Amino acid sequence: MKYPELVSASSGQVVGSSLRDLPATTRGPRSGTTYLLDTCTFIWLLTGSDELSKLALEVGSGRESEIFVSVVSIWELLVKHTLGKLPLPNPPEQKLKEAIAEMGFVPLELSLEAVFQLPKLPPVHRDPFDRLLICQSIAGGFTLLTPDPEIRRYPVLTAW
Repeated sequence: MKYPELVSASSGQVVGSSLRDLPATTRGPRSGTTYLLDTCTFIWLLTGSDELSKLALEVGSGRESEIFVSVVSIWELLVKHTLGKLPLPNPPEQKLKEAIAEMGFVPLELSLEAVFQLPKLPPVHRDPFDRLLICQSIAGGFTLLTPDPEIRRYPVLTAW
C-alpha cells in the first residue's frame, strides 16, 4: 500500500471505498489511450485498494498511457474532508499534491471548453463532480477510468 495514511485509523477501511459502492466490470485495455481518473479510482490507486479492476491496476502501474487527475477530483476530496465525511492526512492539500507527483499523474485544470459541455449532457444524475469529470473527458478526448455505471450512461468513453 503506497499511502497507508489514507486508511481510516478507526475502521481500518480504505477511505476511498466510501466514495463509491459500485460493482466493477472489466473492459479490455486500449493502447495509446489517455486516461482521466474518476475520484474513487484516484483514491483506490493511491491506497492499493482491492476495489480496482485489472485494467485500472494496469493503467495505474504502467506508463504506456498518460494519466490525468482533475482538479475537480481534488475539490471533491477536500469538500468531503471538510464536511467530515472523508478522513485525510494533514495537511490534505500537501499530501494529495505529493501523491499526484509521486504516482506520475498529470494534474488537469478545469477549462471553459469543458464547462461549456455541461448543457449538452443528458440529465442522467445530478452529481456535479461526476458531471464535470465527464465534461473534461469529452472536451479533452480522455477515457474516464471509472467503475460507476451511471457515468457509462453518458456520451463519454469509459473503461474499467
